[in-house]
Amino acid sequence: MYYNKKKSFKDAENSIGDALNNLIPYYTKNHLRPNSDKTQLCAFHLRNREANRQLHVAWYGKNLQHVRNLIYLGISLDRSLTYKEHSLKTSAKVESRNNIKTLTNTRWGPDAKTIRTTALVLTFSAAEYASPVWCRSAHA
Repeated sequence: MYYNKKKSFKDAENSIGDALNNLIPYYTKNHLRPNSDKTQLCAFHLRNREANRQLHVAWYGKNLQHVRNLIYLGISLDRSLTYKEHSLKTSAKVESRNNIKTLTNTRWGPDAKTIRTTALVLTFSAAEYASPVWCRSAHA
């Protein structure tokens, strides 16, 4: 992950392009092949007039994909770092994992105590992952 802080989008595009080009000797020296199809760009800013502005950077002859929500280490980051998208995904994941209790019945399946314990562990791990980063969001 690379970031830079520039006052204009054009300066940011140039800086990102230069940084990516500076990586080419490293990749060559270590016999690595970068995948420009998997490399994504995202601009984090609070300029509402420029909300839909996309960065245009080419690397290895291909334009890099600009995304509205960048996922880094499982956390969905949006342009103003509100974590709204991440909160919605986490809520849906917790809700689906809480529905595991419907697997129990009086005639078949594991007993209710086992299901509750399993659901608690699965829910806790989904809800708590990286929470110090996003828990102060208004959407949490």
